[in-house]
Amino acid sequence: MTRDKNKMAMTIRYESQEKISPEESTMAEVMAWYTSVNAAMLDILTNQIKETDNSGVWRYLIAFKNLLRSIESIGIASVYGINYFGRGILMGDNYVSYVRHEALGRDLLNGSLTYVPSLKSLYAELTRNMPGYGRIKSRRDEILRNFRREPNFDDAIAYFDSMAMYVDELRKLQSALRDMIRDYVNSFDLKGTASNKQAAGIAIVVAGARYITDSIH
Repeated sequence: MTRDKNKMAMTIRYESQEKISPEESTMAEVMAWYTSVNAAMLDILTNQIKETDNSGVWRYLIAFKNLLRSIESIGIASVYGINYFGRGILMGDNYVSYVRHEALGRDLLNGSLTYVPSLKSLYAELTRNMPGYGRIKSRRDEILRNFRREPNFDDAIAYFDSMAMYVDELRKLQSALRDMIRDYVNSFDLKGTASNKQAAGIAIVVAGARYITDSIH
């Protein structure tokens, strides 16, 4: 666990110095940065789940990991969606990549809701109050059909705006889950050294995920 803590600390320290700004970078650079840092965080989170012997907290950690991966996959799929509306069709591998990442994003999200059922009502409320959520589903169906259409820059921008809003709602869900994990950790009986290390490890993972999320806003 000490090695994982050092790895997380080094990652955060390095990215603090080399942090990518959306105004100064291309979409490809931002996606590459996010994906690489997210992969390191997920690797650490996987190790933490394996080391967690508490029967309750592992569900929260798996849900947290799934939600991180879901947001990443949905974000990648949205890049291909923008190309569809901007170019009029997705060719070959681009279409396959959209389908793969879109399906993976939804499956991982559903997995998170299954592991922590209390998130279901929060997700329902977030999507119910989100303007244009129904339009997101109809646009997804249009991209999946992949019929050739006239390229439309305004439609591409509208799609981007709606997906950015949806991802922001998912980050609210992530924030709520992070708070649940923090409260669970705070409720631990930390008299034992092993429990102390376990709680510290979980806290580091949660803090790292918050850093990543805040960095791409």
